[in-house]
Amino acid sequence: MKKQIEILRIMIPKISIIVPVYKTEQYLHYCIDSILKQTFVDFELILVDDGSPDSSGEICDSYAQLDYRIYAFHKENGGVISARRYGLNRAKGEWILFVDSDDALPPNALSILYNASEECSMVVGNISTNNSVNFPYQIVSDVEKSPIEWVNDMLRGKMHTGPVAKLIKKSCCGDNFLDLPSDIVYAEDFIANVRLAEKLSKVCYVSQTVYIYTVDNDNSISNKFVYTLDYGMKVYCYIREVVEKMGISLNGTSMNMFYLNILKHVFVSGKYDVAHPFVYNYLPKISLKNSGCIINCIWLLIFKYRLLRIVLQRILL
Repeated sequence: MKKQIEILRIMIPKISIIVPVYKTEQYLHYCIDSILKQTFVDFELILVDDGSPDSSGEICDSYAQLDYRIYAFHKENGGVISARRYGLNRAKGEWILFVDSDDALPPNALSILYNASEECSMVVGNISTNNSVNFPYQIVSDVEKSPIEWVNDMLRGKMHTGPVAKLIKKSCCGDNFLDLPSDIVYAEDFIANVRLAEKLSKVCYVSQTVYIYTVDNDNSISNKFVYTLDYGMKVYCYIREVVEKMGISLNGTSMNMFYLNILKHVFVSGKYDVAHPFVYNYLPKISLKNSGCIINCIWLLIFKYRLLRIVLQRILL
């Protein structure tokens, strides 16, 4: 029996599922169990314990003892990007799927994604939530798109920018895909996705739900992060560096919508400052005509006129 298990371990799986794990002991069983219930079974599950101070590491080890497809690794804490990179370097599968350790997959997620992968180098599916909250970005029909079209969808806020709900051809994951400084802790997934786009040939959108996002995890960075203009400018520069090489206009509607979205995050965080270089060097270049939509036109006026900002700040407070 042991020999058979070792032979199975050597075999190359179709899909490598990589789960970075940090302080999610209350969600981890939910996450792993959902993966083990997949109707598509030709996968390996790589659990990367990123120095969790709770019992998450022990939970990973216990599952690795139960199923030959599961591998548990332990490393010093380095952040979620570091953990994903660690897992990617150890993945043997032809395809890569990232799952966060507080989220889950519906039972047919792998089947849906893999069945749509024949003509594509990446497949993107829909995300739902674990409660009645609607996830804001939804694919309405199955369609094939170019990498540039996919990036434009993300820049315009039409597509989710995280690493999840995506089946990625491993050969497309270049050396710089997850190579980011440790101080990039929010929107790092967006940067990685734009870098990934350089290597893709075709992106397939599928309108079925392939991922279940947990909205009530208080430890999630998205629930705690305070967006500043310094940080927004850093993220913008990383994105700009790649999209320029792809031929996307830096002064076009897509990049303008992305820039305004950063300012919205900053404004809600209470850190907006018209005297900051990220504001006075970029904002004057955007007009109502190329801001993308009516809502952005309103935000543009708010960012440009102090009286409107004061009114909105009082409403928010």
